[in-house]
Amino acid sequence: MIRILTISTLVLAAGQTAREGHTVDAIAKITEPRPLAQVQTAALIDRLAAESAEGIGSNSTAPAVGFLAIDEQPQFGGGLLGLSRSRISPIVRELVCRGVAALPILIQHLSDARPTKLFVDDGFVIRWFSDEYDGRDPKKQRTGVNRPDLIHRNHEFDRYTLKIGDLCYIAVGEIVNRDLLAVRCEPSLCLVVNSPIETPALAAAVKADWEGLTSEGLERSLRQDAFISAPSAVVRLLYYFPHSGTSLVIRMLDRPFYDEDVVYAFFSERLLTAKADSELENLLSEFRANHGESNYRGLLSTLAWASTFPQSQRDESRNRSKAVADGILVRFYPWFDPVRPPFLDAVKFREQKDLIVRLAPFSSPDIDRAILGVFRRCLAEKRSSVSAKIQRVDLVRACADRLMGKIPQHDCVQFLEAQSRELVEDRKDPRNSSLFTAIDQRIEMIRNLVDRLTKIEAK
Repeated sequence: MIRILTISTLVLAAGQTAREGHTVDAIAKITEPRPLAQVQTAALIDRLAAESAEGIGSNSTAPAVGFLAIDEQPQFGGGLLGLSRSRISPIVRELVCRGVAALPILIQHLSDARPTKLFVDDGFVIRWFSDEYDGRDPKKQRTGVNRPDLIHRNHEFDRYTLKIGDLCYIAVGEIVNRDLLAVRCEPSLCLVVNSPIETPALAAAVKADWEGLTSEGLERSLRQDAFISAPSAVVRLLYYFPHSGTSLVIRMLDRPFYDEDVVYAFFSERLLTAKADSELENLLSEFRANHGESNYRGLLSTLAWASTFPQSQRDESRNRSKAVADGILVRFYPWFDPVRPPFLDAVKFREQKDLIVRLAPFSSPDIDRAILGVFRRCLAEKRSSVSAKIQRVDLVRACADRLMGKIPQHDCVQFLEAQSRELVEDRKDPRNSSLFTAIDQRIEMIRNLVDRLTKIEAK
């Protein structure tokens, strides 16, 4: 019998070998001073009453993406009107900078009903109070939150003034890497408010999950999150625990690539149509032999994705995918928990690009060397699909932006010019019409990047 389970040993071993050795801790490039560093946490929370501007977790027109402790300006996360009203509060930033040390007092103030100067009212068709809570772990469902039977029309309001407890709710989420959004917009001019004041079950859920959290517990939680939501968890891990974070980042950057198109096609075209466990076992063994270890490890990421697809977004096809993925995981990978996956030694172009982009606020020669390794491995990869070519160009651009002046300029320019020629040919194929805009954008991106690299080389 072929032993499918041996991947567990390979994954664990891969995480313990080549990444060992001394690493230089990453240092956050924080450009702003911390004038509030000497203010007591309780006094800072009192000052939240003066807050009047929307930001991460409280923006009513668009989600603001970032980490309050280090990002100078929230990134646009999609939405209605952009981020013109979004800014970073120096008070909330200082609370988040304190990390686990501030959590006990923040949690105590989740029910603090003192009003701030921040309110939401006009410009929306419907506004309602909800109970949306990012718990992430389906094994620890909290009562009174995320109720599928909650009818928003019974909880509507005309105007709401955010309370201190609402801003503490946001700050807790920023520290522990959870989307605890007090305010969010929804398509068709709808506004949702998740307030621990109006919905006490939200405060109870936070207390149940995070009360008594130690520094070691936060580090452990962020490391686990890094295997699921790498960029957001990694930036927090690097900020609060630089040594542990740097070591993990180097491991993550050192992973081989797997071909997303090959893996997904195998899952959707072969595994979903298999009739029996014996056929599944043969298919898995053949796939491993024919497509290599990296793609075989990448298959676990696809199975985890199908298994944990949000219930609210699942249709009949997604339900079928989940059922098959769950069956394969139980039968062939009983050690693998899709909710808390182990470190998987394989990565997609897009995932590695997202990670490198989010590492911009941190300086580390060891991380730079690891990114140079990503760049070299990326250039050595071959992909045939247009979407993969686009993602490959994006990854090379992320590496070049980080290491401008430190990468082999000639090799990079040669690769980019070859990719540009291929994309120009792909643009002529009507079967790629859905990607024409993306292709045009990458061709222009390549042109600009080649110009920058050429000027640097000329110097």
